[in-house]
Amino acid sequence: MSTHRSHTPGDIHPHEVLSARAFAPGHITGFFEIDDSDPDPLRRGSRGAGLSLAAGVVTDVSISLSTEPSLTIALNGATESEAPVSRRVVKLFSAATGDAVRAVRIEHFVSVPQGAGFGSSGAGALSLALAVNAACGRPMGEVEAARLAHRAEIDCRTGLGTVLACTAGGLEIRTRAGAPGVGEGRSFPVPGGLIVLCFVYGPLSTAASLADPAVRRKITEAGARLGRRLLDEPTVPRFIELSREFTEAAGLVTPRLRGFFESLDRRGVAAAMTHFGEAIFTVIEAGRRSSLDDLVDAARADGAVPFESRISAEGASVMDDDGINNEGMEGTDVHET
Repeated sequence: MSTHRSHTPGDIHPHEVLSARAFAPGHITGFFEIDDSDPDPLRRGSRGAGLSLAAGVVTDVSISLSTEPSLTIALNGATESEAPVSRRVVKLFSAATGDAVRAVRIEHFVSVPQGAGFGSSGAGALSLALAVNAACGRPMGEVEAARLAHRAEIDCRTGLGTVLACTAGGLEIRTRAGAPGVGEGRSFPVPGGLIVLCFVYGPLSTAASLADPAVRRKITEAGARLGRRLLDEPTVPRFIELSREFTEAAGLVTPRLRGFFESLDRRGVAAAMTHFGEAIFTVIEAGRRSSLDDLVDAARADGAVPFESRISAEGASVMDDDGINNEGMEGTDVHET
């Protein structure tokens, strides 16, 4: 990889290639409540809770000022012809800054399962917004850039609260719906040495689920007041317990997930469903991981793909030239506790 440089607006030369890199954690939403009736998209979203993952999305942005306008997007090395959320982020950034940003190449490196409830769309949008803003000399603050990612998710109907959640880290509880700087929440640290172990059967369409009135009604009824109950005891075991309660009440469990839940229940392993995805997650101590090898093998035989990640204590950030995350975002109204 070439060295990544960010610039101040007055430090840009016409033949230079500007570049930057940013990271956003993956995210598992355990439960949520839809709140998207406000006419302002920055105030739409969800309340709920989830875990940020050490696995996520790294996005590289390079911008050439000396060529004709173009936009190329690659996902894990393969060029993407559509990528509507990424295109929407770039369009919103150009409109907000008055800069057409010329020839742009975006490379997303995704290390979480896609389309299965691991926040890949929101993390991709957020890391892109932070990276393109940094490459262009930070014409807006990071919170303002993150709002563009939230707006893109809302516009494309690919998510509600993931972007706000990904600005935090650890175990987050979102208490007010909306974009970063508009929505509110609290982030709680989690013990070290924990692994999020997942069994992924496949995707579920976020857009289709959010468009179904019956599904929306069940989700909102099931998610109501769970956040308050978690605030009373903000621990990972309580989060999984309440997430399983939501999983059952929302009525989204597929037959394959039901069978695997029963296997986990017999072993005394607390687990819940990712939203939205045909996938199950649990959180275990790293030292217990080998005791579940037989369940992992059984999941593979049943057609699931095992996936695991540690929990990220930090939210999204621009990365420096050595690939190290800079300090996390400030001013997002998701406060550490």
